[in-house]
Amino acid sequence: MTLHITPVAGNAIAELARSEGVEQDGGLRLASLVDDDGVPGGFDASVEALPTPEDVTVTEDTSGAKVFLDPLAADQLVNATLDLAGTGESDPTFQLIPDRSPSGA
Repeated sequence: MTLHITPVAGNAIAELARSEGVEQDGGLRLASLVDDDGVPGGFDASVEALPTPEDVTVTEDTSGAKVFLDPLAADQLVNATLDLAGTGESDPTFQLIPDRSPSGA
């Protein structure tokens, strides 16, 4: 299984894509940040018109919003949930909730 996107987060992503003019095929891209030693340490989020060829695309069922995950992010976010944490002055804030099941890594 891969990343789960809540409907609330999906709506916010769809709105971001619309506001950036990429609503047709675009979405939110999450890329793993890696330190100088190659250790993953967080994610960079950006609105993109298309995924890269290596990206894994996850679609939220209700809104059709897309999240593009680079291969490392896709591995790190297996069974995690992307939700909306809040909305600020301009852009929404998202939160990643890790898999808390007994078999989750």
